Amino acid sequence: MNFDFHLIGCSFKQTRLENVSRVQWCEPDLIDKFLEKIQYEYGIEEVFYLQTCNRREFYIYSPNLENSEEPFFPKFLRVLGASLGVNLNLNDFYHLRNATAVRHFFCVASSLDSMVLGETEIIKQIKDQSRASSKCGHMGPRLKALVDLGLGVSKQVRHQTRITERVVSIASLAHRSVIQHLKGKKQRRLVFVGAGHFIRSMLPTFLKAQDLEIILVNRTHPADLVKTYGIRTISLEAFLANPVPFEAMITATGAPNALFSAKWMRAHGQGALILDAALPRDVEVGDEPCPNTQYLDLDQLESVLAENRAAREAEIPRAEPFFREGIRRLQNRWLEFSLSGYSQEISEHYQHTGEKALQHLLKDVSPHLPPEGEQLLRDWTQALVGKLTSIPILGLKAVAQELGSDAVEVYARGVSSRSNLFKSHTQA
Repeated sequence: MNFDFHLIGCSFKQTRLENVSRVQWCEPDLIDKFLEKIQYEYGIEEVFYLQTCNRREFYIYSPNLENSEEPFFPKFLRVLGASLGVNLNLNDFYHLRNATAVRHFFCVASSLDSMVLGETEIIKQIKDQSRASSKCGHMGPRLKALVDLGLGVSKQVRHQTRITERVVSIASLAHRSVIQHLKGKKQRRLVFVGAGHFIRSMLPTFLKAQDLEIILVNRTHPADLVKTYGIRTISLEAFLANPVPFEAMITATGAPNALFSAKWMRAHGQGALILDAALPRDVEVGDEPCPNTQYLDLDQLESVLAENRAAREAEIPRAEPFFREGIRRLQNRWLEFSLSGYSQEISEHYQHTGEKALQHLLKDVSPHLPPEGEQLLRDWTQALVGKLTSIPILGLKAVAQELGSDAVEVYARGVSSRSNLFKSHTQA
């Protein structure tokens, strides 16, 4: 079946991120104006624009895009570039159609096309942006069905494969390692050393953990973090001189040399988990590591993450059956939309014919029928009409699935030439 479905986009997989970022309007309202413009000028029935930090994609439903002399793809990019005020390179973009485009959307929704395989942020982005697109009138029933099925396929992939089982970011791995290390311990104190981007990105996640005492150590007083989180802080100088006991420490500073000597670690770090995310290292391990202390540095973390990424990639083929079933279900949904006019006309025609036959019958028999008998006859007629109506509708669906929309039109013309059914379609 031809979906009349187009996908035009660019992402980190196709081109450099700086080229992806060129598809960026200075004001959000300009996106709506652009979508309105292309819908009006090219007769596009439905469009959905998806933007993330590393992709820009336009999902388009329109039966008439390829009827002009100039191919739609370069024409669309020229209009897009004019709206953005930039010249776009055709080679930075991809143009997918029909089932291939549908499968791509399922990959995107399932985060199989993401930088971080298996991440879940894309789900919220699709939900929020499709909701906004529908509210503005750009998205209709066909693209809504695409989004709904894509999110359903994404849920199947997440829950019926192991795509999301192993963490693939340093922050997630650090969080999991610390929580596992502190499990069952009476004292649960975690020390963060540094106040840079890495530490700041992890703080919100750790602060959600119950019964976890967090202390932030830094050279200077991080007033903004104290104001935002009410976190306890200690100066680096004071911590080095007289450290509080701790069970885990995550350090990520920009210091040119190690802050914590091997001697200091043997005195204060026994039994702790030390996660050193600094480069160069903040912690000096020495020839004789501190007893019962677990060290993790960037090389070790990356080794674990590489293994986890490989495990996630090995799960990708297991998503294929969900994609195939999703494409089949979308085909049936869109087929129902395409045949809705025919189905409604068949239903109305049979209802009208059944009502005429019933009235004719009642004229002859009603004097001899009690009220309950007349109602029974009406119910029986209604049930019969419903069963008879389903037969030609099922036939039309089968014709459309096997032979396409042209065969449906031939069928409709043949019927309309000998009856009043489908007159409106063939005249149009």
